[in-house]
Amino acid sequence: MQRQEASILLSAIAGKRALVVGDVLLDSFVYGEVKRISREAPVPVLSERRREMMLGGAGNLVRNLISLGGTASAVRVAGDDAHAPAVEALLGECGASSVALVQQPGRKTPTKTRYVSGSQQMFCVDCDPGGSISPDSERRIIAVVADAMGGADVVVLSDYGRGMLTPELCREVISLARAAGKPVCVDPRGADYSRYDGATLIKPNAQELADEVGLPVGSDSEAEAALGALKARLGSTPALIVTRGAQGMSLIENGTVHHHRARPRSVYDVSGAGDTALAALSLGVAAGLPLVDAMALADLAA
Repeated sequence: MQRQEASILLSAIAGKRALVVGDVLLDSFVYGEVKRISREAPVPVLSERRREMMLGGAGNLVRNLISLGGTASAVRVAGDDAHAPAVEALLGECGASSVALVQQPGRKTPTKTRYVSGSQQMFCVDCDPGGSISPDSERRIIAVVADAMGGADVVVLSDYGRGMLTPELCREVISLARAAGKPVCVDPRGADYSRYDGATLIKPNAQELADEVGLPVGSDSEAEAALGALKARLGSTPALIVTRGAQGMSLIENGTVHHHRARPRSVYDVSGAGDTALAALSLGVAAGLPLVDAMALADLAA
């Protein structure tokens, strides 16, 4: 994509409003240096130098939407633990236009803590809520989404498998959006994508697509077959895009498959590239861009 082309597309998506519904995580990084082995067990001892916290999951998507020139509102579930206020503060700091919070007592705020020595990640500790949200939280989220729908140009479901996006919640949000004439973009997780059927666009990565349909997604022809198999199951979803890393992205729309080749970059860490791609795709859909153009912009952004 040429610079002038990218500039036109970025201008088109500027100011578009996204309503993000999904699992917001607190990502923590503990940086330090390993100089010795523990006397208690044959494990390295990390001498901590600093800690950093940032938004993960759907929170990272919110950050990317804003960084690309859009605006974003976040609908999320929080527990009553010590991590909830930190997530709230980070959402405010990143410029989220509004944050709708549904509090569920006794539920953990999902976190991910990575321990890094030098440039090497040693291990990661996840703290998950441990189950789906309660029926009461589900009903409250649906009410919040219904109230916020009018102020959105696109609704984005960001599923990180932490139990917020239950099948019933997904179906209800998509139904509300369709009734309001709002497009819906989905970053899926887990098995059985039928709960997302009716969305405007669903964007799995290659491994997620392979797991869902039981087919390989290596070559272009394999990607076409896998997309076709998934599309056959989702009769109310007009378009699917699979992100394929260094091989780019593939789109099926109206029975036709389009491939977009990635321009490889030397990158230290590819974490979060999927959120960046989804942010660009969602804003492109909100702006009414042809999906082939939105896909090219998403690849450039990622």
